[in-house]
Amino acid sequence: MRTISAHRKDVHGLAFTPDGHTLVSVGGQSAAVSVWDARSGDEVFKLRGRRDRGRAVACGPDGLVAAADNRNLVRVWRLPKGDRVAEIAVNPYSPAYDLAFLPDGTGLVTASQEVRVWDLGVPDPGPKGDRPFREPPTTNCWFHAAGVSPDGTRVAIGSLAAVSCWWPATGVVRQLDNVRAQIHAVTFDPTGRELAVAFGHQVRVYDLEASRGRLDLVGHQGMVWEAAYTPDGARLVTASSDGSVRFWDARTGAARGSFDWQAGKVRCVAVSPDGLTVASGGQDGRIVIADVDP
Repeated sequence: MRTISAHRKDVHGLAFTPDGHTLVSVGGQSAAVSVWDARSGDEVFKLRGRRDRGRAVACGPDGLVAAADNRNLVRVWRLPKGDRVAEIAVNPYSPAYDLAFLPDGTGLVTASQEVRVWDLGVPDPGPKGDRPFREPPTTNCWFHAAGVSPDGTRVAIGSLAAVSCWWPATGVVRQLDNVRAQIHAVTFDPTGRELAVAFGHQVRVYDLEASRGRLDLVGHQGMVWEAAYTPDGARLVTASSDGSVRFWDARTGAARGSFDWQAGKVRCVAVSPDGLTVASGGQDGRIVIADVDP
């Protein structure tokens, strides 16, 4: 187990790069992105941002990293050198609360007052320029969660209460459920056939083919802020303000372990691409990186 004193305030976002060697994070004191060696815990790079606190971070293919600040700007870089790819002003009145890359890296999904897929395949016009985007025809607003299916054809979106699936290629939107609570995270399983949705003190797993909830994961004593599947789809990992990170059997919902990693209220969690490492970020600004059983 490795503990990093990463940020002076809450860790608001964590993500592994696709090769699993690097971990990126944003925190509450600035929108700068810290880039860490996932094995040693050493900081190897910092992607500079405004002094506004960071909101969310995501990693994509070919070294892409995106981060959102607390106003309305999303920056996209390319590792290892940190070359700027794009700056996107998502909305005049709202920050991006969640980010997700399309699997091929050609687009970035932002969840803000609207959900949009921004085209990254055009030259960067800067934050005040026009960048092509698509958004779903929905009356819902204020989206706090977004996730992309493994094949890139669907975007799961969570608003203040409703969870829906959107097919950007056709514009079709189908509401999956209204949970009557703010949705904090949505994530597809590796097959794309199920969706885990975090809200309140629980996570609900949906069978997308049947369009219904299949499983409720209940046991946290605080808000569940994040949920992530292991790469084999066998387990779900959840992070909660009760201070714990929990492991669940993704098929049966059985609890497979609960750990207090002494990082305060846990705001985010990330699973490495090989499934052997889990990182969590806490309210006290620390990141805990731990090896887990395969």
